[in-house]
Amino acid sequence: RRDFTINALYFDINKKEIIDFHRGLDDIKNKLIRCVGIASERFAEDQLRKLRLIRFSVTLGFDIEDYTFAAIYDDPELNNVSKERIVNEFLKAFDKAKDKEYFWHLLRETKLIWTIFREASFDQIPERFQKDMQMTIAHIFQTKVMFEDKFKLKEHLIDLGFETRFAKGIDFLANFAATECDKIDPMKYFKLRDGCDLSDKQILIYNNGTLEAHCFLEWKPEEGLPEKLMSQGIQGKELGIKLNDLYLKSFEKIVEEKKKNESFSPHRKITKQSNLF
Repeated sequence: RRDFTINALYFDINKKEIIDFHRGLDDIKNKLIRCVGIASERFAEDQLRKLRLIRFSVTLGFDIEDYTFAAIYDDPELNNVSKERIVNEFLKAFDKAKDKEYFWHLLRETKLIWTIFREASFDQIPERFQKDMQMTIAHIFQTKVMFEDKFKLKEHLIDLGFETRFAKGIDFLANFAATECDKIDPMKYFKLRDGCDLSDKQILIYNNGTLEAHCFLEWKPEEGLPEKLMSQGIQGKELGIKLNDLYLKSFEKIVEEKKKNESFSPHRKITKQSNLF
């Protein structure tokens, strides 16, 4: 059985005419998506149709018929659907969405967003994030990353079915933003960033162009420094401590120089005493 009326059209090659059993042509004319027959039954046949409905709506710019919408709202679960199919349909819908804000709006209104991301907590997604999937996902997990030390965002996203480098990028954004200003470990984040595909622009936008973000993007570990210290007889645990100390001092030097020579807007860095965004 077909899922939606706009997909349930047939063409009679002999009569050269469209056969429409479910008023699909009317729905196309009225820019409306409705299920064939009883919506809850269509979704029970394949729960992924709920996400597919979102994709059609945001791609075509069609509204969702009231009873069809209600069927998802009353039961937003995606039972018996593999995590790979869910993530694939979710990403496909986002990529094809003409209006990213409307995409996120529909996911929230249907409650599907909490089915996909059960650990997330958020209200309004900042406009500057909405066109970027990694920044948006980082944002909806920001509170959990900030206040639950045991929560591992990267592992959680991989378990949901997201590709590893994609998950690492989200993990970097959320953790860097959650790190208090005076506790940034430049080498730690340098290594974390090396394992993902984040652009400088994404890091700056997510952190609202803070001084810390600019300094991190400018900082690089000194080449040959470990070998130089080892030639001085520094090894083992002492070597690690010395390297971290020198890396931190070089980072702090960049911060101080930028404070003197450039103008930045007030810091937006998140601390456990401040509001989120």
